[in-house]
Amino acid sequence: MKMFARMILVSMLLLLTLPMFSIGMMFFSNDTTRLFALEDYDVDIRIENQAAVTTVTETFRNSTFFTTNPIYAFGMPLDASAVRLYYTIGDTTWSASLQGGEQSQNPGQGTGYGEDINNYLGDNPLVMPFEDTVLESGDTIIIELEYVNLLHYENGNVSYIYPSSPFQFHNNPIPHGNITIDIYSDRSIIDVNILDGICTPETTEQTNYAQIIWDEIDISSQNETSITYSLNTEELGMFGMSTLMPQDSVPDDDDNGFFLFIAEPDPEDQGLVIPKMFTLIIDNSGSMSGSKINQAKEAARYIVNSLNEDDKFNLVKFNSSAQSWQQTMQDATQSNINSAISYINAIYAGGGTNISGAFSTAIPIFNDPDNEFAKIVIFLTDGEATVGITPTESLVNHVNNEIEQVSNQICLYTFGIGESVNTSLLTQIARDNNGFPAFLGDDVLEEVITEFYNKVRNPILINPTVTVEPNVLSNIFPSPLNSIYSGSQLMISGRYSNPGLITVNLSGTAFGQEVTYNYDYTLSNQVNSDYAFLSKVWAKQMIENMIYEYYLLNPNSTEAEEMMDEIIDISIAWGVMCEFTHFIDDGDVGIDEEFAIQTPCLNARLLGNFPNPFNPSTTIMFEILSNLGDSAVIKIYNIRGELVKILVVNVQGKGIYEVNWNGTDRNLKSCASGTYFYTISVGDNVLSSKMVLLK
Repeated sequence: MKMFARMILVSMLLLLTLPMFSIGMMFFSNDTTRLFALEDYDVDIRIENQAAVTTVTETFRNSTFFTTNPIYAFGMPLDASAVRLYYTIGDTTWSASLQGGEQSQNPGQGTGYGEDINNYLGDNPLVMPFEDTVLESGDTIIIELEYVNLLHYENGNVSYIYPSSPFQFHNNPIPHGNITIDIYSDRSIIDVNILDGICTPETTEQTNYAQIIWDEIDISSQNETSITYSLNTEELGMFGMSTLMPQDSVPDDDDNGFFLFIAEPDPEDQGLVIPKMFTLIIDNSGSMSGSKINQAKEAARYIVNSLNEDDKFNLVKFNSSAQSWQQTMQDATQSNINSAISYINAIYAGGGTNISGAFSTAIPIFNDPDNEFAKIVIFLTDGEATVGITPTESLVNHVNNEIEQVSNQICLYTFGIGESVNTSLLTQIARDNNGFPAFLGDDVLEEVITEFYNKVRNPILINPTVTVEPNVLSNIFPSPLNSIYSGSQLMISGRYSNPGLITVNLSGTAFGQEVTYNYDYTLSNQVNSDYAFLSKVWAKQMIENMIYEYYLLNPNSTEAEEMMDEIIDISIAWGVMCEFTHFIDDGDVGIDEEFAIQTPCLNARLLGNFPNPFNPSTTIMFEILSNLGDSAVIKIYNIRGELVKILVVNVQGKGIYEVNWNGTDRNLKSCASGTYFYTISVGDNVLSSKMVLLK
């Protein structure tokens, strides 16, 4: 039960916490009041149908006269998972590795910045101490961090927030910064908005693609930048991405196809326009006094004022006893709404908590002999029962019996406020009656309830399941699938065995009716490097699902210990950081050997590239030592081993040859700052080296 409650709580809080981006900081491990100078940052954000892959490349310099083992810290978005971290010192690049164990470092502790840094880094900081890496005075280190997350979506609007960078922690402006956001969408992009930017961006908009670019020098702004874009709300349905992965890149023997489906069914396809009966049950016992009762009343006023014309409603308040606003369901006329608002305004807190009496009063009011109304109960409480029936099991049976006598189609949503609620009770009665529980802090009740109401009054698919024909999908997450309400989406990731055309069936209920949506989709039969992140998204969702299950267990039990070990193993195997793993500087080479090691040869000699580091272009030079007559093929790869550019030079015998690279990829787009590797193939000779693009 706790797993489901935890999932709902996270999803509800995400309504209030949008994904965000920040810039990292580097500290001295032996003197954390000192910061490395941040000289350059380059951020590349690629968004594919609300799945974001963010690559942050940052250059830090030890501008002091001291030697240190540095500590790197980065404020990760709450719902993001780091999937790669590379670091370059001089001409050598290493890959940080994941290992088990929670992060123990707290950068702000013991510094002159204290909680300011901790607040900046947020609730999901990535902290990596360089235990085996020493940086001397004047040394430069380049960090390249990549993370994935699924962006916040609501009513056609997608949001990505770039909060203020840590300028307050630096004495000088940052010399240079660049941010590039590429947005690809199967649905039409109809608007892109940038608010309070650090500078004026260049924006390119097309029907299914948009690009936003910042490029600034001497940056000292602390403004927050909000990037939002809107999708055509008439283009609903299911949109998908899929790719095969090379078998040697998959750390298990299961299917090597990965997919992400984003579903937002169109309720008009099912003709679901059904009036609703609402009853809001408000705990006004003594423990609700103060801000909690005020928030509950504000939420109640919002719900009543937002009723649809064909709805019916009622209100019940309870403390030591229970009282209803009216004895029968009332039409949502303006006069009834005004009367209900007056009733809500007069509610005050005091007395005990009679939960059984509240349901005995509220449920019999539902009277719909023709069963034409959807029936919804929203129950708010902050404590355990102290009056009437108090044992949890007896109280669960009482609530269920009251509901069964009226209708098995009542949807009960329970909201527990604060730390003293009976989580077992609220979870069981909600799950038994077509709803879900949520457990909230004392200060977010009003916002969460009103956001929730805007969704729940128009459910699209409750308790959905997915099946496919033919049955080629496996390991689908999240599990169970999240319900879909008007203006929301369901994101499903998984694996597949056989490419080709499939029919996806999404089934569930809406207002007590069985509903199924069918979609045709063709699973890719190719390796698509642009969708390589899908394996990371899938692993991230699988790990999150296992963590929910872990928290159901006794943390001291053998079962919990075994599950944590399994989570750690999966996190390391798939390279997706979680709360039980962290990065270490173990000195592994940061790229495949075929790109990092020069192959000895007798007929050609690499002369290097000049300048290096470079911006915006560099010249690659090599010498042919024999009478070769062939084409030299130069392939340039990024630090993840992805092919960026191919250049060709015609070779005619002995001599020195050169080719210029202008820092663009195969699509003529400017490449991000970072380390790049190149190979030169001519005849039977292969040369290789690396270079640094530093904007």
